[in-house]
Amino acid sequence: MGINDCVECSREVSSRQHALSCDICSSWQHRICNTGISLDVYRAMVKEGTDIPFICSKCKMCNNSSLQEPELLDSVLPDTAVTFTLVEQGSQRARAKLVSSDGYEYTRKVSKGNFTYWRCSKRSKAINCPASGVTERCPVQKEYERPHSHRQTR
Repeated sequence: MGINDCVECSREVSSRQHALSCDICSSWQHRICNTGISLDVYRAMVKEGTDIPFICSKCKMCNNSSLQEPELLDSVLPDTAVTFTLVEQGSQRARAKLVSSDGYEYTRKVSKGNFTYWRCSKRSKAINCPASGVTERCPVQKEYERPHSHRQTR
């Protein structure tokens, strides 16, 4: 294997080919030989003159333990319970609206007995969120039936 041979395929890397130099061992690897760098990203970085951070496949194998993601600590913030607020005349048509603490809003679909069925208020030609839920009359408690298809409004 020569000085300018690809560490992956062992073929020569010419100056006209897209190739990357390893940051650890300075060996060359063709961009298309399992680098994970797309043509668009490669061209953009070369055009901007940006250094492309790269570690070749051999160095990845040798240094695998040092390249692993660090372990996450158990000090992750605890999930907080989602609370709901009933806003009378909160919708555009002066109807009741259920607003959640996580940024979603629901409009009343139908009330039957002690239960009220709600659906997400994001409903238009572009977005028709399938999220819905059920609440008991007192206190306001909600159970999700389907997830949202959009981000929170707040």
